[in-house]
Amino acid sequence: MLGLRCAAVAAVLSLPVSAQAVVIDFDPLEAEHGWYSQIGYGYEEDGFEVTAGAEESNGLGVWGTEGPGYQGSAALFNDTPGGVVTLRRIGGGAFALDAIDLAGLYAASAASITFDAILAIGGTASQTFQLDALAGFETFTFGSLFDDILSVSWMQSSPYHQFDNIAADSASGTPAPVPLPASLPLLLGALGAVALVRRARTA
Repeated sequence: MLGLRCAAVAAVLSLPVSAQAVVIDFDPLEAEHGWYSQIGYGYEEDGFEVTAGAEESNGLGVWGTEGPGYQGSAALFNDTPGGVVTLRRIGGGAFALDAIDLAGLYAASAASITFDAILAIGGTASQTFQLDALAGFETFTFGSLFDDILSVSWMQSSPYHQFDNIAADSASGTPAPVPLPASLPLLLGALGAVALVRRARTA
């Protein structure tokens, strides 16, 4: 009986960490005003973090719903020319980057944006997207090289852009470190006590 219980505990501990596809849409940042807000150098949503370099002058920004660059939904941009945005999982771990929406910072833009990823197996991968110079967001999808990455970075260069609806999947690649449940030591201790009692009764 004890062996079955221990086997059950081992089976639970060996189960893969549950993960899912997410879309980082920045909706919690939407606000009704006519300019833009600076939100600092980092933003977290759905298990991912978007950061700007701490040495950059302005960090990340988001247009208000009445601002000249608002194009239908809250979207982030790096507010420093030449600044770099980085996306990674909170706590580390590999993930798949599936798609992203891009638009000009103000309206129509012919921006060209290159995404540089660090691969989980080592090495790097790059993919460049070209906006069509029309107003509104365009959706771009990433290739298979972005299926197992540790981070991805891209630069804010003229003509400037904003980004929204980052589709990522933490089920791909190596799971992020997950702490063991706090109750696990109690469970193992209880199983040990049961084993001692059974041994004493059969002695």
